[in-house]
Amino acid sequence: MLTDGTLMRLSKKDFVELLKKPLVHHIDYELATAVIKDGGIWLDVRLPDEHSNHAFENSKNVPLASIRDKASTLTTSKKYVIYCDTGRRSAAAAFLLSQRGLDVCVLEGGLNTGLPAGVFGLTLDMPVDASPEPAAEVLSLVEPDEATVTGDQGTDLQTALSALETEFTAYDKVVKQMQAACTEEEQARVALSQKLDQLKSLVASAASKK
Repeated sequence: MLTDGTLMRLSKKDFVELLKKPLVHHIDYELATAVIKDGGIWLDVRLPDEHSNHAFENSKNVPLASIRDKASTLTTSKKYVIYCDTGRRSAAAAFLLSQRGLDVCVLEGGLNTGLPAGVFGLTLDMPVDASPEPAAEVLSLVEPDEATVTGDQGTDLQTALSALETEFTAYDKVVKQMQAACTEEEQARVALSQKLDQLKSLVASAASKK
């Protein structure tokens, strides 16, 4: 530190919230339906089985696990109201899609607690799905155990983000190298399999001539 100040610790949970809050906008059911009537689109980020069980009419289903790959299928000219059962998967999806320039918001509380009585034929004491959301579906967007915040918080957060980006780039490089190695091994396996088939054919041919 160049000047006197106070050193504070920011927990992992608070760090994630600081990063996500500016990009995740929550709205209640009444406002969500108004957005839909104005041309918006319901975006269900639950699994296909969950979607087929109960979903808003004309909603688009893009599971959270596929959101990065399917983001290009969404249009920037429409506003999306994202929903899931509790709002956790929706928040993660909104964060990722906002980074890609899409106009999105999240149904506050999800289907479990964000709907008035009567929607889907349910009452307030009948949650859509009381079971926890699939853990594998909830993306961990950033994983620092803690971040140190001093003076200019924005600068420190940017530094933390840069460090994460550097770490991701290095990890991505290793993964691509492993994928390339796997491709080479697969090609070698196919070539060996072909040679094995040829040898079997020669053995069978020789046996038939005896």
